[in-house]
Amino acid sequence: MTRKEINKLHELYKSSKIKKKGLSQVLRYFLFACYTSLRYSDIRELCFKHIINGESINQIMDKTGKLVNIPLSEKAKSLLGKHTVSNGKVFKVFTNQVTNRHLKDVIKLAEIQKEISFHCARNTWASITLELTGDIALVSNVLAHSSIKTTQIYAKVLEAKKREAMEKWDEI
Repeated sequence: MTRKEINKLHELYKSSKIKKKGLSQVLRYFLFACYTSLRYSDIRELCFKHIINGESINQIMDKTGKLVNIPLSEKAKSLLGKHTVSNGKVFKVFTNQVTNRHLKDVIKLAEIQKEISFHCARNTWASITLELTGDIALVSNVLAHSSIKTTQIYAKVLEAKKREAMEKWDEI
């Protein structure tokens, strides 16, 4: 997803336009994943004890078993909610299937013309961070990839975007 689309989703979350039960909840943890790069399984397991001083996530990744430390942006912090019990979950997460079904409804409400799944949040974080920083090693580190080659797929996406941007000059 693009920065513009993520901002559109964040505005939708802050508005009172979501009426269907569960959609706002799913949008909240989807946006948090967009801002932090966490997988669905890591969002599902995220507890308040993993949030260090309200500033970063210190969590062992479910898929890789690697410990990551991810600083939190202000936008991510705004989605955390109230700290309750240390071992308490940060988000009440639906199953992956239900989450993806709700995401489709959220995307329609936001008038975004894309097919997405929860994994798009991780891809979105990687693509946007690479676009903003150009630092593939940083992206690889935060994603906890074992090899930078795994991360290079996002660089290829960025190359395609550069090509699209240059082609827009032909429309002038």
